[in-house]
Amino acid sequence: MICNYCGTSNSQEAKFCRNCGRELRERMPVQKPSIETNKSSSYLLGVLMFIILLIIGCAIFAIFIMNTKEKAPTEHTEVVSSKNLNMSGYIGQYPVTMQIHISGSNVNGTYYYNRMGSDNKLIINGTYDNGEIHLVETTVSGMQTGDFRGRLVNGKFTGLYINYQGKEMAFNINSI
Repeated sequence: MICNYCGTSNSQEAKFCRNCGRELRERMPVQKPSIETNKSSSYLLGVLMFIILLIIGCAIFAIFIMNTKEKAPTEHTEVVSSKNLNMSGYIGQYPVTMQIHISGSNVNGTYYYNRMGSDNKLIINGTYDNGEIHLVETTVSGMQTGDFRGRLVNGKFTGLYINYQGKEMAFNINSI
């Protein structure tokens, strides 16, 4: 038996090395990994790398597409540079008459509830962006009394009106 520590050859029956005195033990055979194990590990690693690169590529492509895609107006959205609109319609169940002027991204005008008459106009000011209109309603003294959020499509201004008490009402106002 060969000593695991010093490499001296000893008799088969010896329990201790005759050179270094250490206990003799049987050597365990060392197993080398099979070629099949190495091949399958390499294959799995290759597949994993391919999947990771594919995911990264898809993410980069999606970011590229989102950044290069222009936000075009829908076919029904009005593109307005400057326009005066005389309109009538309803806020909830209440008939109204409205005059607005759109200039670039600015909107201003007035409106009144028909039952109150044109002497009781409310002032509206806000913004226009790609068909979306946001208007803040104030009294002639400057007190905010409501808020319009809607879209201008084919001469129709529709959306949601919220009054000073927080009550929400749908509105539908058309060019006349």
